[in-house]
Amino acid sequence: MDTTAILTGILVLITAYYAWQTRKTVAVMNEANELQNRPVVSIAVRERPESISFLDFVVTNAGHGLARDITFRVVGKNFLIKEVGNRKEMLEDFRVIKNGIKALAPGESRRYWMMSILGRIEEIQDLDTKIEITYFGTGKKTPYVETFDVDFLSLPEYQLGDDPAYKSGKELEKIRKALENIAKDLSKR
Repeated sequence: MDTTAILTGILVLITAYYAWQTRKTVAVMNEANELQNRPVVSIAVRERPESISFLDFVVTNAGHGLARDITFRVVGKNFLIKEVGNRKEMLEDFRVIKNGIKALAPGESRRYWMMSILGRIEEIQDLDTKIEITYFGTGKKTPYVETFDVDFLSLPEYQLGDDPAYKSGKELEKIRKALENIAKDLSKR
């Protein structure tokens, strides 16, 4: 056998090995790129900043890609969120859950007033309710599907009166004014 043929055979094997390694590397890079640029939609129930007795339904896209055609489905116990006169609105009838969201940009978060928890803490705290979210990324034909608990247990306890941070701010303002008066008196001397 000729030395050139042997070296050519070895070169073919090495080239085939490098082609196989390159294919694997490209596949890993494509997967990493998709993970890095995909949307990541989540939901949460949060108290309103101005009152902890009112709750918002918060939808967030924490990913780096546009989330499209977002739909929601209540899984588990459906419950009453609003009652106005004879009209009762259950969680599955909630506007955003019923209609979904067409698009949510990367980093975008939307808050929807959901309900008041005045007198309802015991009723809602042990509910076993989940919401399934289905959405698409840009150029993706198969949907992302994720399920989240509607978590009332992580909310702060209901309290009466002013928010403690508000009270602290008022007291700090009184201290600031008193210090200003002292500084004025000292500067006059």
